[in-house]
Amino acid sequence: VSAHEERRFEDGEHKIRPLTGVRNRKVYVFADLASSGGESVNDKLCKLLFFIGALRQSAAARVNVIAPYLCYGRKERQTKPRDPVATRYLAQMFEAVGAIASSLSPRTTSQFSQLIFSTSAATRDVAVCE
Repeated sequence: VSAHEERRFEDGEHKIRPLTGVRNRKVYVFADLASSGGESVNDKLCKLLFFIGALRQSAAARVNVIAPYLCYGRKERQTKPRDPVATRYLAQMFEAVGAIASSLSPRTTSQFSQLIFSTSAATRDVAVCE
């Protein structure tokens, strides 16, 4: 598990960045996206997306996100006209910041074009691998 800096500003904005060099390395981020400890799923998701972006900007070769609970994962298909398919949009956000996203939920896997499966997770732990 590698060190990272996490800061919350007075207006609610977040800053998060790796403190370990990740250039040309595979990075695994274990993320808890369930609401807990006074943090909403929206805050956790936003911080995770920023962190993934910071890892990619730091030239990580590949960023893999492992999330046993995927917020907004219950909306993987359209059940009524004009219903949003939130899981698809979530997958697109992960892919836009350059991550390979995975969920342990088989319901949501069809929304992601590339998946890595894992059976363990912790809150925002980062493992940097050669």
